[in-house]
Amino acid sequence: MAGSYAKTAYVRSLNQAASATEMARLTNTRLLALCSLLLFLTPASSGTFYSQLRRCPQTCSAAGPSPTNWTTYHGFDRLGWCNDTTVFEFNIFNGLKTLGTIHTTIRACTADDTSSAAQSRRASSGCGSVTTTSSSLQLASWHSTTPTTASSSFISQAGDALRNQLTGASRCGDPAILFARHGEVIIGLYVGSGIDGAAAAHTLISQITSEAETEGPGDAIAAQVCGKSYDMSDTMGLMVSTTGNYPMVQSAVHSWANATCVTGYDSAAASNITVSRVSPSISNTNRIVNRDASLAERGGTCAYAKVASGDSCGSLATKCHIPAADFAKYNPNPDFCSTLVPGQLVCCSSGSLPDLTPKPKGDGTCYGYTVKSGDYCALVARKNYITVSDIEKYNAKTWGWNGCNNLQLGAVICLSTGDPPLPAVVSSAVCGPQVPGTKRPDNWSDIGSLNPCPLNSCVSFMCDIWGQCGITPDFCTPSKSTTGAPGTAAPGTNGCISNCGISITNNDEAPDELKRIGYFEAFGVNRSCLVMDATRLPSSYSHVHFAFAGITKDYQVDISGVQGQLAKFAARTSFKRVVSFGGWSFSTSLDSHPVFRQGVTDANRLTFAKSVVALVNEYSLDGVDFDWEYPGAPDIPGIPAGSPSDGPNYLGFLQTLRSLLPSNKTISMAAPASYWYLKGFPIAKMSEVLDYIVYMTYDLHGQWDYGTAWSTPGCPSGDCLRSHVNLTETEYALAMITKAGVPANKIVVGIASYGRSFGMEDPGCTGPGCRFTGPDSTATPGECTDTAGYISQAELERYMNPKNGTISRRAIAAWHDDSSDSDMMTYGNGTWVAYMSQGTKASRIARYAGCNLAGTVEWAVDLTAFVVALPEAAGSLDFTALEADFTAADGTLMAAESGPSGTCTAYDTEDCSYDRSSNAYYSPQGCHNYKAADQDTKTWAALKCGANSDSLLRMTANGTSRANGGANSTQPGVFATSLFSSMTAGGRGPQ
Repeated sequence: MAGSYAKTAYVRSLNQAASATEMARLTNTRLLALCSLLLFLTPASSGTFYSQLRRCPQTCSAAGPSPTNWTTYHGFDRLGWCNDTTVFEFNIFNGLKTLGTIHTTIRACTADDTSSAAQSRRASSGCGSVTTTSSSLQLASWHSTTPTTASSSFISQAGDALRNQLTGASRCGDPAILFARHGEVIIGLYVGSGIDGAAAAHTLISQITSEAETEGPGDAIAAQVCGKSYDMSDTMGLMVSTTGNYPMVQSAVHSWANATCVTGYDSAAASNITVSRVSPSISNTNRIVNRDASLAERGGTCAYAKVASGDSCGSLATKCHIPAADFAKYNPNPDFCSTLVPGQLVCCSSGSLPDLTPKPKGDGTCYGYTVKSGDYCALVARKNYITVSDIEKYNAKTWGWNGCNNLQLGAVICLSTGDPPLPAVVSSAVCGPQVPGTKRPDNWSDIGSLNPCPLNSCVSFMCDIWGQCGITPDFCTPSKSTTGAPGTAAPGTNGCISNCGISITNNDEAPDELKRIGYFEAFGVNRSCLVMDATRLPSSYSHVHFAFAGITKDYQVDISGVQGQLAKFAARTSFKRVVSFGGWSFSTSLDSHPVFRQGVTDANRLTFAKSVVALVNEYSLDGVDFDWEYPGAPDIPGIPAGSPSDGPNYLGFLQTLRSLLPSNKTISMAAPASYWYLKGFPIAKMSEVLDYIVYMTYDLHGQWDYGTAWSTPGCPSGDCLRSHVNLTETEYALAMITKAGVPANKIVVGIASYGRSFGMEDPGCTGPGCRFTGPDSTATPGECTDTAGYISQAELERYMNPKNGTISRRAIAAWHDDSSDSDMMTYGNGTWVAYMSQGTKASRIARYAGCNLAGTVEWAVDLTAFVVALPEAAGSLDFTALEADFTAADGTLMAAESGPSGTCTAYDTEDCSYDRSSNAYYSPQGCHNYKAADQDTKTWAALKCGANSDSLLRMTANGTSRANGGANSTQPGVFATSLFSSMTAGGRGPQ
């Protein structure tokens, strides 16, 4: 629909089928969300995992055992969106005291294999021969300070998920550092490289679970094997926080990685346990690196050994199989034995130590190293025989280099001179150089422009440093860390690496005419009230779209059910008459959804186009409009995913139709204000064929947001009250489509004559954190629209009438929210709604005109006001009905006068717009005769605005009048706001 979201049938289906259909609305942003909203590959690939659209990371079984393939996040709050058990890792040496305030890379997967069979299969990590020894384990507890909902079962679930990932030999030779969470339970594990990880995890988890069952979980529990006699390879520990304390868990793992014990607990007890120690094969040992005497002699270098934690000169002499005196001779520095550090090389024979520093590759790129969870620059430098300053120097131009104080997990960094390496692949990246399959650019300065955010062949979205696309400021502002390296951003920002900026572009040329388009709901005549017949359509629109004509399965036009209204519509002459095909229900119903998909193919498009042309000719219409929701969409519930060919086929159909229709007949198309769905349209090429595009910038929020974390920035639960016509989000969407190559002067921007309503969780709440109930809407339905969550402007403005008996006037608060440029109201038993008043519509129309956009399109004409049902011929006004709708607080009334022949005698409020600055309603050019009566003086004054005249009178609250313009005035007609004061946002409600 241009506005099909407003249809009663659609809203009812939302309450039943809920939010899967709408969860990808990235203009909501995420997603704006997030932004949302927030994407990004070929939509028909329904098996593709889109991390931006899921509350949880990909399952561990689907992602595989290697964390390099896990879902990547950059904030611990993102993990909290998932209600399932997750396993994750991050660099434990980053921001120990500033966790959450610096950039953090987290790799995570959702546990899906915690069965006893799986645990049995993974009883050992398989890293070599295993021997068992007895060790002393300390069990430490932190007593509970606040009530906790955590249970031993939560600990067991998180622990089992963590243990199940310690498989095979992929972690052999390295310590096991891994985390898991379930609810508020956070678990951190460290197992030294000399201990079997899976067996150790089982032992530690069993100890802690038993303690939690016996004594209660408290705030935290730790089990650790550590002390002065243990080095990093022999230390192990497991920390459990039941209060979601990430820094506490990180600090514990950090201590064990440094071969120290966790302290500061409230109580502790010791017991003996059996530890499975791993004896690696000779090929895996790193102790004696070179004992080839002939090689040493040829190169002038010595045979050498590597220092391990706890080594002394005596133990090193033993490793070298030489006497202590010879060892001292080969390593003569007097301070040598007192300055040993793990990883250092020592000579076991005569000669100098070899140069084992990493060397550049043959292609000129540096020696690349992938950062692991337990890495920090000093450790990496020591292991590779270079210095920390060398690392800083080598990485000045490395992608994502944030400095040694903020090493990112999985980052590829330089450990030698040479050109920077291509950054590591990130499975969830959709733009930038970390997209899978990316090749190195010839010019490194072009690294940020690789894989721009796609909107078919055009660029429209901004790409941030994490490889995600978006349209909000989170994605659009370039910034760098203190290193200034590419692919970095200042703390607290996501930066921007390509296509930056959120301004409307491609708008140098004004449109030939400023369109004011309205959709007419032909199906609305079946409502119990708020009914508009096609003969009553106002003349103030430049175009009216008739919604909807149907299409049969053999691609013929079907007007059964609306034929009578279409005939009346076609007889109108005061606006361009356009018939619209499709809509949400037609596009997504099980029986009709294939019609668009097949009708636009090579085999059927000519038949379809000829049928459309025949209808235009039969009814002498001025144009056609199409509302397919949506080509290529992968996630419409209840129907198969769309195809990548849908969009190109749609374009081919439009081109065929254009070749058949006379040039004076317009072709338009509805397009979604959501990147997720818009990317299925070859929109720039379509704009070359179309006369204008109906841009559906409404329904940016609704009941479907409930539970969708990416739909509302700052509201992970997705249930915060937000306006569905938010101006800021609308302008982000306009920036998106214009940056995609669509000229602004071909875009008509959506405005709404209905509101999205919600049942408030707390009717007394007034701030941006106010929440709504769900998943089904509990909003008070309108009398005519009769749908919870969706209500017409006419019904809302009737509520503000003091004589309205449906809802007590005292239960209503109405105000204008400047931050979203939306009108808002609370009414009934805790219902909140955001909508557009006539004044807000008028300001939007002016704003969009200033951007050289083509105009506005309104869903829907028949929702704006209650239309007095008069005979087709001029006659007397139903004064009782008028009074019920438009009685002002001061008792002043305005009525339509039976005018002379050729003038109209009915008044529709959508013919007027409210100017907030002058507190007046303005009537556009049209044929209306009005009378105004003052309750006290009973004086009458006439206001006439003819088709070729703008004669103006301003009616004041006491019934007096004055001229505001003349016959040549360009200002529209104006009449007294006092007559309609109950319909304005005069009494500001919650701000």
